[in-house]
Amino acid sequence: MAVVKLDRAGLERLRRYADIITDGELAARIGVDPATVSRILSGKCAPGTKFIAGVLTEFGSDAFGEVFVVADDGVVSARGSDG
Repeated sequence: MAVVKLDRAGLERLRRYADIITDGELAARIGVDPATVSRILSGKCAPGTKFIAGVLTEFGSDAFGEVFVVADDGVVSARGSDG
């Protein structure tokens, strides 16, 4: 199964370009709680749909490839190869 992971370096580049210095300012600009930004940046949780949508709304849909990585989570499906 594929999962979306944050590319912190890519997000930092966009933040510098947009002059977003604090995590709180990032949270306000993308419409999520500052605690959510903190958990995602620390790796405690994966970016959810609201975070991803907020980043794409703020920075444009072209930012997806710079900020997010789609990766295999390593979990084998119970449905096998037919699934």
